[in-house]
Amino acid sequence: MPSSNPSSIFGSLTRRPFVFLRHGQTDTNEAGTIAGRLEAQLTELGRQSARSLRDQLTQWPKDAIFVSPQDRAQESARLALGHDDFVSHYALRERNWGDWEGQPASTIRNRFDIPPNGESFEAVCERFIAFFNALPKAIELPLFICHSGIHRAALAATGHDPAGPSVPNSRPILFAPDSSLPNGWSRTEWIGQKKA
Repeated sequence: MPSSNPSSIFGSLTRRPFVFLRHGQTDTNEAGTIAGRLEAQLTELGRQSARSLRDQLTQWPKDAIFVSPQDRAQESARLALGHDDFVSHYALRERNWGDWEGQPASTIRNRFDIPPNGESFEAVCERFIAFFNALPKAIELPLFICHSGIHRAALAATGHDPAGPSVPNSRPILFAPDSSLPNGWSRTEWIGQKKA
């Protein structure tokens, strides 16, 4: 089966900090199935966890918030932010898992394999990186509310291992350039508040 090479992505991302937030828990997360482009729905726990972020995120500059157009990310963003004044962009969609969508996640032996009728990991990385690198320099700290597949793309682009467990739902992660680290990027849980 054809496979992607995540190591080829490192070094292509503009060096600027950003915060990543995966949508709240969905019915497919709970069931352990692959959603991809399917429109999974937030569970009540997913809604509650998104709402719990409002104090942290409600003052984020609206022109610095970028959200996947898929339902689970849109609802998470509205609940976490308390508004729907953000930028939606197709580049932040979840990976197209093709024929594997709706199947148990445990059936994936190598997530870097290209699914039949689906999207390669490299293609996901390329669309995220192109979008990220085109953002105006005036945006000091972009916030991305999207999917675990985009988080893996961010990991690969910043020299972290994209093959580990999925990032938790509703937990903001700060990526920041850091020349003291071998890969040049830190990745930590974000607990601050960005003022408008």
